[in-house]
Amino acid sequence: MDPQAQAAAPERPPGKDLTGLASYAGQVAAQRHGGVHIFEFNGCRYVVKCQRSKRGARLRACLSAALCGMLFGVFPSPGQLRTGGIHQEAQRLRAHGCAVPEVYQLTADHLLFEYCGPTVEALLGELRGAQRNDLLLAVVDDLAEFHRRGHWHGGAQLRNLTMKQGRLYRIDFEENTGVALPLPLAQAYDVLLAFNSMMDYLDGDRQFGARLLARYLHLAGSTQVVESLRRLEYWLRRIGRIERWLGTRLRRNRDLQRALMFASILDIALDGYDATAPDGISEYKR
Repeated sequence: MDPQAQAAAPERPPGKDLTGLASYAGQVAAQRHGGVHIFEFNGCRYVVKCQRSKRGARLRACLSAALCGMLFGVFPSPGQLRTGGIHQEAQRLRAHGCAVPEVYQLTADHLLFEYCGPTVEALLGELRGAQRNDLLLAVVDDLAEFHRRGHWHGGAQLRNLTMKQGRLYRIDFEENTGVALPLPLAQAYDVLLAFNSMMDYLDGDRQFGARLLARYLHLAGSTQVVESLRRLEYWLRRIGRIERWLGTRLRRNRDLQRALMFASILDIALDGYDATAPDGISEYKR
């Protein structure tokens, strides 16, 4: 059997009879024509993820490489940044020593895996006050521990975290960030994605956001990630300086406002970090 055919062959965890489930998942994948779908089979929930179209992948990879170069000073190969697809995702899910869904089947066009609860993004939308803040704290603690173990996600947004029976799970491992970038930069990119996706749930409270980031910095304990975040903050501050020159419509853009809020949170948290680590010298230190 050639390697490509072997990679595409259905795979079954030992001790599980997945014949009926695999057949039904194949029907769901064929009917839905792409995307990620949750379905029920014999009273249990599962997730089927279809292979994405590669249309526009080259352009997205080039733009991502340029952004990495500006923000982190490293220009990765666009080819390495292209989305790895469901076969890479299945490999990474099986290799991780952390809470990720169990993979039940991998075919040429879809991936079948365990349903691990609603997304953190959905849960935060239903919570308020202390309960919402507690969940954000749990997300930060989980990311710090994930990074301390030497991992990177590549898709660390809140929509790619789920919760099942009080435990956080990570999903969506298609991105190649950690292959194209040194580990500290890939982890700093995780921080950017995670915190940028938190901005809508802070109710404008920059101080609490800064406490969350300071907590991550303390628990993760990586001076290299801190240096990468300093460079990121350096460029985000410069974007903030030209905000007033932008048109009204662009100034109100939600993505821009999230980025600027994250820049102010970075500024507060890194100033606090510098105060507790006075020997940390950086080219980008203010």
